Amino acid sequence: MAAHAEHWMQLPPERRAQIQQRMTRWAQMTPEQRRDAAHGEEAFRAMPETDRQRVLDAYRRFQSLTPEQRRMLMQRFREERRAHQGMGEQGQPPPPR
Repeated sequence: MAAHAEHWMQLPPERRAQIQQRMTRWAQMTPEQRRDAAHGEEAFRAMPETDRQRVLDAYRRFQSLTPEQRRMLMQRFREERRAHQGMGEQGQPPPPR
């Protein structure tokens, strides 16, 4: 335990703040959300290196967008997913004709 404390104190303040934020988010998650996050991490680590790099590059590009650009992109994604799944506006199957 002392080794962990020593390592912690050697981290830059920004890195410690980042770790604390992640720990806070994890603590606020439901058990189901934690399971999903762990599963996603396992799937990511199981990917070939080239695929992991593509995912990281896409994530970085997404993070570089403005909040409005992100919102618009996510809206477009949801609409395309609904269309692909044959879902209506509220995520429900379209009404019969």
